Amino acid sequence: MATLSVGGTTVFDGATLQTASVPVGHFLQVLQDQKTDATQYNTPTTTWTNIASLSQAITLSDADNKVMLIHHGNYGTDDTYHHFIRFARGGTGIGVGDASSSRLQAGIKLDWGDDAGGDTHNTRAVSMSWLDTPGSVGPHTYTVQFNINDGTLNVNRSHTDTDNASYGRLVSTLTLMEIVG
Repeated sequence: MATLSVGGTTVFDGATLQTASVPVGHFLQVLQDQKTDATQYNTPTTTWTNIASLSQAITLSDADNKVMLIHHGNYGTDDTYHHFIRFARGGTGIGVGDASSSRLQAGIKLDWGDDAGGDTHNTRAVSMSWLDTPGSVGPHTYTVQFNINDGTLNVNRSHTDTDNASYGRLVSTLTLMEIVG
């Protein structure tokens, strides 16, 4: 097997990755979960719920390492309702806004506005990222979650989903990158 060196230091000896010799800020691993099917969530919930197929586990090699999360999603809604998206590690929300009274802490809000039904034919591509520091080795499971107070959230499709070429099927992803800390 071949060896790999970075800056004159062997980081892979042909069998074992020498993570202690990898310079700070370099990636150790990149993992991705891909959601290619279309899903409609039409049961309003006041609790955070995982989006099916947007969950990925990563095992860190050092407690000082960080995890870069990147979500690219395609969403359609039924117009004027408010839908929220966030990251979670082990079911606990991360990368969210500060607490303020009864306001929901989220990463992004999907709010198409008052468009008299016009936006039910559209999807929006949204992205969010977060640099997380779990603080421990071992497996960490990250998910993309939603919270809808009313209406319907569609993933990888528009709300109106007529069977013709004007409507498509899209893909959403969750990418995790372990970064030497």
